[in-house]
Amino acid sequence: MRMWADVYKAFVVWVTAMKKPRFLINVHVLLMVGIVVYALLSYSSLPEKYTAHFTASGRVDRWADKGGVEYWILPAAALVAGMLFLISLKYPRHYNYPRKDRVNRWPEWRRIPVYEKLVEMMMVVAILVDILLLSIQIAIVNSSAGEMNFSLIGVLGPAAALPAVFIIYTVKISRIIDSVEQQIKISGALSESPNA
Repeated sequence: MRMWADVYKAFVVWVTAMKKPRFLINVHVLLMVGIVVYALLSYSSLPEKYTAHFTASGRVDRWADKGGVEYWILPAAALVAGMLFLISLKYPRHYNYPRKDRVNRWPEWRRIPVYEKLVEMMMVVAILVDILLLSIQIAIVNSSAGEMNFSLIGVLGPAAALPAVFIIYTVKISRIIDSVEQQIKISGALSESPNA
């Protein structure tokens, strides 16, 4: 347990030093852990046969036995995906984005505003994925208990928002790149020092 605390502290120090969107990272971590906690707390209330899958129209088309591992696949996927999102924050230079080849020719310190916006975009995507997975987990538990039918709002909302997020952030990143390139043109050199 101590190892994970040290890893988290080192991650927080790195994020703080790079001026990354800590609020979004905290929301993502909270949602990621929330999915697992919700699954643990609601497991005891599941009937012996619970809802395992829904059709696109929201009807239950498959049931599963409580004793199997199928119930834990979604929380496990949320943890794995969530951790991969967090790990990817350390490597924004490897993300795919418009005019990446130009940005890679800039000095490292000039890339920071682009990287910060890329990390922000990644965290917004992570939060939408968390909401999607949490909505599915809640729907599985609630429909198994007969309290409600599967609601596509919690699934379609985040799924529909993802393309909009990519478009909005592509525009924002392009504007940052234009701004930095303008500053570079004014300064007259790509190899300038941040202390100059």
